[in-house]
Amino acid sequence: MAEVFRIPANRITRLPFFTAIAGCEPQKIDDLAEDALYIGCPGRLLKDKNQRTLLEAFAEVKKNNPTTHIKLVFAGTGPDTEYLKQRAAALQLSDLVLFLGMLSAEEMAYFYKRIDLAVFPSKHEAFGLVLIEAMALETPFLVSNVFGALQFLPEEFVTNSELIFNPENGNELAVKIEKHVKGHHVDLISVRNMYDKTFSKVAILKAFESIVNR
Repeated sequence: MAEVFRIPANRITRLPFFTAIAGCEPQKIDDLAEDALYIGCPGRLLKDKNQRTLLEAFAEVKKNNPTTHIKLVFAGTGPDTEYLKQRAAALQLSDLVLFLGMLSAEEMAYFYKRIDLAVFPSKHEAFGLVLIEAMALETPFLVSNVFGALQFLPEEFVTNSELIFNPENGNELAVKIEKHVKGHHVDLISVRNMYDKTFSKVAILKAFESIVNR
């Protein structure tokens, strides 16, 4: 904006999105009723969203943990659906990979509450609302390092966090998923505190008011 519209840099302030998902009444999804460890991935099923890498990583984790009852769950639709189904079949994982299709806001609230780990593997993501939805509902997550929302979080967290991975590195993702499967959990209190300070409606409103009152 400074270059194109010649607005002074000191008059430009970035504000993140917020999510109202925490206020939704969760609506049960029968397909998630099984006693399994669910790894969930919400969003459009597109090649650029990189669910293909997640599927390959899941296959590696399952191979290394054959007796652990884990399932991969995609919430969303898109042109890559058929490829993912065919690839899951080729990997002999059809029974362990679920495709829920489009979900309502209430079903998404249940989805985040029910899954054990959310994975956001996109190769390009201008912001990434799904990340702050997971943070708002205190869902453990792994997120690609390209998410624009990460720019609003403390640099120390982004640089050192075990929750962030390179979307081009399927092996790294598999290792991080496997750590979670084996019981390694993150400090969700710290994650929730970051959400409250950065992405909550109250925090964004305060930031907006400070701009108006300059």
